[in-house]
Amino acid sequence: MDDELSKATDEVSSEEPVDLSVLEGLDFGPDWGKGIPQKKSPKGSFGPNRSETKKPFRRNKFSGNARPRSKINKPTKKPDPDHLVSFSPEAIPFANLIREMKTTCRAYSLFDLAKLILGKPERFVVMATPAEKPGHEIAYFVTKPDGLACATREEACAHLMDSHGDSFFEVEERETEAPKGSFTVVNKCGLTGELLAPPNYHRYAELIREHHATHLSNVSYEKFQRSIETEHGTEIVEAWLDGMKKVRVYRLKDRSVEEPEFFETREALQRFLMGQRFSKLIKKVRRARFSGNCLNNLPSGTLKRDVKMALEEQMRYPLSTATMLRRNFRKMKFAVYKHGSKGITFVCAIKRKIRTPDTVFASSIQTLLDFLDENPKSRKNELVERFLGLNSEKRTKEQEESVRQLARDFRWLVTEGYVTEFADGTLLLPPVAPSSLTPSVKTKKKQKPTHSKKSVTSDEILPEAAETSSITQQDDMEEKPPENSDN
Repeated sequence: MDDELSKATDEVSSEEPVDLSVLEGLDFGPDWGKGIPQKKSPKGSFGPNRSETKKPFRRNKFSGNARPRSKINKPTKKPDPDHLVSFSPEAIPFANLIREMKTTCRAYSLFDLAKLILGKPERFVVMATPAEKPGHEIAYFVTKPDGLACATREEACAHLMDSHGDSFFEVEERETEAPKGSFTVVNKCGLTGELLAPPNYHRYAELIREHHATHLSNVSYEKFQRSIETEHGTEIVEAWLDGMKKVRVYRLKDRSVEEPEFFETREALQRFLMGQRFSKLIKKVRRARFSGNCLNNLPSGTLKRDVKMALEEQMRYPLSTATMLRRNFRKMKFAVYKHGSKGITFVCAIKRKIRTPDTVFASSIQTLLDFLDENPKSRKNELVERFLGLNSEKRTKEQEESVRQLARDFRWLVTEGYVTEFADGTLLLPPVAPSSLTPSVKTKKKQKPTHSKKSVTSDEILPEAAETSSITQQDDMEEKPPENSDN
């Protein structure tokens, strides 16, 4: 297909434009572009009805008891959320999206724009509110260095230890004696492969918690516990004893005279920091708002679970996100309307205009409009070949000029709103408004008293009136969820 018209009309932004090409493969075209659906053949056209010829099934009385029915696995019920989660666009990516939509002047599906924003964490912001439940604290604990929201103060302190611990302490290794005792087996982490400790060692619980905090903080503690394996043999025990001859100690940075010089365990250090340092770095809020980039850093818990659950539901059927986007687009004076028999909501930077019998265009533009009227299934990348009759072979200067003139005419029709270009390149040219609207509009206008000396012509009224009759403004989100949706 000849794509020169796209090159001549599309402008490229130089400031990290949002990639809208992912929407071009989707079908946003009007219903008339899909052709007339074929009716199903009535019963009996391919032979007699099977139900009339099939004999009824009868169980043999000597066949024994009936075969037991197999159990049907019912889908597990999702847990009730502890947090009410919604999403909004990040400011800078959304500004890039707006600029790109104003540049292309194409009409995009509102739901697909919502999925585009939710497709990457850096494009959206998470907003969470605790659900009102008995015994459930209505608050979040936000770490000031990075703005991460946690459901409990302990989770916030653990995050500061894992992500910002270098600002508070440093780790040193010291030589010490190997543990004494009778050890026959050693437990090993199945995720990292490191030897942990024998189950009968008195510091076993402390060592596995420290291993999880330092190496597997992004993995749930339950999953870590399930991965623990038991190793037998003298060589395994000796290897663990040799490793225990070196221990880690934690030394505070910016230590005052009355504070301890070092801590032998990570847990002791965390208890000290929770009481002395972290209280100044954690703020308590009733509602949380954080970037989608922080999602992977959330501690494993109900908040992370509910955010991921809400994100999956919105990616499948983004009703609430699309409703929020619709308000933002309308504030920016974008055209938001439904189109087609399914009532799909579209958004475009250009408000559509309807031709009237009195509208006069230049000859080249009128010729293009006549072609689009006669060929309602046209696409933008087909105009050079179908409208001008030119192929991709070498062209003359006159033919090149005709392509440029077509690009100028097409761009003017799109930017003025007479032609709508959908994301997949499908073109929509609304029919000319019927002339019968003219008297009624004029009569209605005369009935209203006016104190202005300026007269309003029918050409100024008709496009707006005709547009109201052909475009259903989006007041309610009526898109139906997919059949396999849980909503």
